[in-house]
Formats: sequence, structure tokens, C-alpha cells
Amino acid sequence: MWGRCWLTLVFWAVLGGCAEETHHTPPPACTPNCQGRTCGADGCGGTCGSCLLGETCTLAGACTSVCLADCTGRQCGEDGCGGSCGTCQAPNPFCAPTNRCVDCLPNCDGRQCGDDGCGGSCGACTTPFVCTATVGTCRCVGSCVGRECGDNGCGASCGGCDVGEICNLTGTCEICTPNCTGRECGDDGCGGTCGAGCGNGEICDAAGQCVTCTPSCGDNECGDDGCGGSCGTCLGNVGATLSCTASGICRCPLDACVPDCTGQACGDDGCGGSCGECKAGQVCAYDRTTNPLWQCAAYAGADPSATFFITSRATWLSGGNFGGLAGADAICQQRATEVGLGGKTWRAYLSVAGTPARGRIGNGPWRNVRGQTIVSAGCGANCLTELHQNGVRAELALTELGTQVDWRNEHDLYTGSDGDGQPNGLDCAGWTSAEETTLAQVGHVDGVRPPNPTSWNSAHSTGCDAVAIACTAGRGLLYCFSP
Repeated sequence: MWGRCWLTLVFWAVLGGCAEETHHTPPPACTPNCQGRTCGADGCGGTCGSCLLGETCTLAGACTSVCLADCTGRQCGEDGCGGSCGTCQAPNPFCAPTNRCVDCLPNCDGRQCGDDGCGGSCGACTTPFVCTATVGTCRCVGSCVGRECGDNGCGASCGGCDVGEICNLTGTCEICTPNCTGRECGDDGCGGTCGAGCGNGEICDAAGQCVTCTPSCGDNECGDDGCGGSCGTCLGNVGATLSCTASGICRCPLDACVPDCTGQACGDDGCGGSCGECKAGQVCAYDRTTNPLWQCAAYAGADPSATFFITSRATWLSGGNFGGLAGADAICQQRATEVGLGGKTWRAYLSVAGTPARGRIGNGPWRNVRGQTIVSAGCGANCLTELHQNGVRAELALTELGTQVDWRNEHDLYTGSDGDGQPNGLDCAGWTSAEETTLAQVGHVDGVRPPNPTSWNSAHSTGCDAVAIACTAGRGLLYCFSP
């Protein structure tokens, strides 16, 4: 045994026992690599950059918007990130708007009131309106019982009174004695007037005195200018006439309209009135999670990085005649200037023959006036494709003032484009015509993604006159981009 050990020691001594000590060569220096990366590790312990708040870095080194799926309290429907919260099965096969599985799916499409088909209600009518159960609309039912004069409650008359009489609040005619004591103008209490009336630039105040008046219309298109004059006259054409709402907006008449402000702190009541005004420093805004309902939200002004907005108003009484592309671009530029974004070039998202809308808006990504990216921040060279495939999320489609438009009555926006942003020939004769016989393609600002026909940029066609756009839920508004 000892012999074998001695031979082994001799063997190793011969092979390496007398060799010099081996020195390890240090590794080569690390070269950071950020080619094609805007964030994440550079391979050498450093970073290629950081993402903005609300974004995350992908494995490929690109910043993308963070989307947090949320199925809290949901059995079915979308999870908010393009996924699903589940599928309903028998005996509860329907997914209700509340994202719960039910055995009967309520249907109130086109109905203001009455049964929803599942034992629930589509809404209630307020007096003097009653629900016509078969069609589910509120109809005004007037009455002249016990009245010889005045209104029947629905805008019709129950009769008139003789000269020298007046209709009192109970609908009865009574003798009236005029009274103009201390008054130089205004009502004499019996339907007549006191004095000869006020002169130009004057108005009769509540005390019956003529005072100087300065007309004020603001953004009103019609109605009283506050001094007895008019802010404008609403247009009409064969088969349709626009009417002036209480808020001074020309709109297609709404038969038996019932205002609805349920859960809303501001915004349109659906009948041309308002659900309330926001305080200074706030705007009326929408969030998908509120079902949708408009609420007052803080707004500090347009973000300087903004490259996208929707016009809050337009010269729509001229229909689709913007004076060509140049005139439409000038509207976008003016709106941008009014909110401090005039230092950039702005263009309207409109197509004409030979000039596609998609070729006028740059390559993106684009940000709204709150600084939110309307496509994924990491879309790179594919931003145009992503925009036209996925559209603009409704919550991100803000005006230059930071608000959404009134979707119930104003969701049509002129584009003249197909779903890919190419001309489709419906462009109001190159945006120079306001004739009802010419057509324009419009998109839905609250629309669903293509290929659904209610897409953001190519939903349907409409006439180029003001009445047509107003009566198909539009105001002639424009998408504006800074390339």
C-alpha cells in the first residue's frame, strides 16, 4: 500500500509539482449596449433610461403604458386591459352591464321609461309626462280641467281672456288694473307696457327703469344677447329645422325630451340644458369607471407636451365648408393658441383626394392636453398603425380645454376618411361645401375600435349642411394633431 502511494506522489511531482504558480487573466472590460432600448439594463449594471410615471419597461427595453387588470366584484366582461373577467354559463348565461351573470339581460335601447324586459325599469317620467309603455317614451299629457285660460301643462292653450282681463295662476280670467307707478318701461301687470320703451343700447331692468346694456353672447349661437337682441338665428332646411336650446345652442328638436342629470355634477342634461357648472380651476370631465357620468375635476391648463386635442367648438353653422384643408388647419391652430399651445404647427385630421389624413399628423406617439399618451408610449415606428387599428380611447379624447364633448348630442367628428385614414371621397367637396346634397364621412369620438362601424374615424356619412350634422349627433368638431 505504501508503495502505491509513493509512486503516486512521484508521478504528480513529475507532472506538475514543480510548475510555476498559475495567474488568472482578468475578464475583458464591459461595453454597455442600449441599441434599440430606451429603458432597462444596459448589460453592464447601468441603465438605458427611465420611463415616465404611469409607464413600465418591457423586456425589449421599451416604455409602455401600465394597464392593471381589475375584476374586483366582476363575474364577466372586460378587465380593463383587453382581457376578460369570465364567461357566463347557464342558468345565468347573460353578462349584465354591472358585469354580473344574470338569467335575463335587461334591454332599454331606445327606451326612456317602462319595462326593461326583465321586470325592472328603464326610467320614470316626470309630470306632466307619462310613459307610453309600448314604445317606452315619455309623452306629455296636458289638461284643461277647471281652467278657462293659460297653459295646459304641455305648451298648448286652454283659452284666452278678454281685453282688460288677465289669466291668474289658477287658470281663471279676472279683471286687471294696470299699474305703472314709478316705472318708465316694462310690464304694466296686465300684459301691457309702461312708457314708450327703452332706446338703443338700453334694457328695462326689474324695477322698470331703462339702463345701459352691453350685449354678451360668449359661445352662444342663438338666443337673447342679454339686451333684447339676438346672438344668432338657427338654420333650417327641407324636412328639418334647428331650434335654440336654453343654453343658446342650435340643436335638432328633441320630442318630449326628459332632462336627465342622474349622478352628474355637470355637463349636458340631454335636452340642451346643463346639469351644473364647475368652479374656477375645474373642468367637466368623464371617467369610464363612472358609467359614464360627468363630474368636476381639477385642471391646471394644457400640458406643454400636448400634440392632440378635439376642438371644443367649430364654425359648424357653415356646415362642412371650412375653406379647404387650410381653413380647417387654421381652426386647430386658433384653438391651440387660445390655450397656450400655439407655438406648434397644428393640422386637422381630414382627408381629401390625394391627401390622406394619416399623412398629415406625423408619426406619433401623441399626447392629449393632460399629457396622457393616446397610443402606447413604446409604439415606435408603428404608432400610425396602432392609432388606426385601435383608435383613441374615449377617456383620452379631450378637447383643448381638457374636457370631453357631449357624447349624447355631439359625438360625430368630420374626417372624410376610411378606417385606415385614407380618403373615401366623402369630404364636402374638399371641405368647401355646406350643401345637404354633398356628403362627409364622420367618426365617433366615443366609438368602439374598428372594424365595428362606430369607429373613431369612420363611422358613417352625413350631409354637409349644418342641419344634417346637428341632427345626426354632431357639431362639426375636428380632431387636431401636431405632427
